[in-house]
Amino acid sequence: MRSPRSAGGAYAHSGCVGTGIDVVYPKENKKLAEEILATGGAIVSEVPMGTFPAPQNFPRRNRILSGLSVAVLVVEAAENSGTR
Repeated sequence: MRSPRSAGGAYAHSGCVGTGIDVVYPKENKKLAEEILATGGAIVSEVPMGTFPAPQNFPRRNRILSGLSVAVLVVEAAENSGTR
């Protein structure tokens, strides 16, 4: 994933997560989350702070993403995609 600074442009970036806003998942995205906030962007979620990743949270996240987007392209994955 590119950082907000490397992506260029004059727009603030945002992230919508399927966890609490205080839980970075995957942990490798910590620097990205910090850069989004440092450059005036926002991280949004509809689950309470402290909520860890769970399969049922990601469709909820996707609903918010589609509402914030200009357009949505739906790609269907395998039945067990995203699960362990």
